[in-house]
Amino acid sequence: MRGFTLLEVLVAVVLFSVISLVLYNSFSLSDRAIRSVDGYVERLQEGRETLDALRREIESSFFTANKDLGRFKAIDRDVAGRQTSALVFTTFAAGGPGYGVVVYYVDEAGKEDTGDTKDAKDTGNDRDSVANGAGKGGLSGFSPPNVDTGKRLSLYKMVQPNPMKKDTVVVEAVEDVKAFSIEVSDAGNNGVGNKAGIDNGGGNTGVKTWDTAVTGKMPVSVKITLTMALKDGDVPFTVTAYPKIVMDK
Repeated sequence: MRGFTLLEVLVAVVLFSVISLVLYNSFSLSDRAIRSVDGYVERLQEGRETLDALRREIESSFFTANKDLGRFKAIDRDVAGRQTSALVFTTFAAGGPGYGVVVYYVDEAGKEDTGDTKDAKDTGNDRDSVANGAGKGGLSGFSPPNVDTGKRLSLYKMVQPNPMKKDTVVVEAVEDVKAFSIEVSDAGNNGVGNKAGIDNGGGNTGVKTWDTAVTGKMPVSVKITLTMALKDGDVPFTVTAYPKIVMDK
């Protein structure tokens, strides 16, 4: 029987190698495309879930005449043309029994605190200052940490389940944040005690700063815009929350 010549074997090996390389490259490109899409979808889901949680928390927020017991505060800040605002509010949706304090703010990436910050004191460190600013009796003194907009920014969430203590947990909610802006409106509530949410005229829209210690009332609506840096460019997410709890002053 006639066997294969060396040339035929070499040709077969070369053809097999070429076909294998083409198939490998095809599978590799497909895998990278799938991973890229999965990462993109995951980032989109991260942004949506964060704003959805924020909406629920705001709708369960409240204030009282005692600003250290219940308060809603929106802090407007613009650094180098980028909105890096902050929210501080008391809510029944803080994740623990009863009510708690929730803070959203923008800071440089990679500073999350996965543990408790107990009895935090202002040592000059941004993380300590944030925890101290939202402690018992410290809501009025809260201010967002200084940030370098030339660095990657993240949206952080701080939860204080028990306002009577300073135990807090800080987590990095969303990475690669381009902007975090807040617009508050009290249109439809002219301060006469509109508990039914009926539009009785008056009020302001598009307000970027709010403090119940000054206004003496909760806003009617809170519009939050979170802009994330994604592969194809900056993508804004917007949600509007309507505080639903009315408490006696």
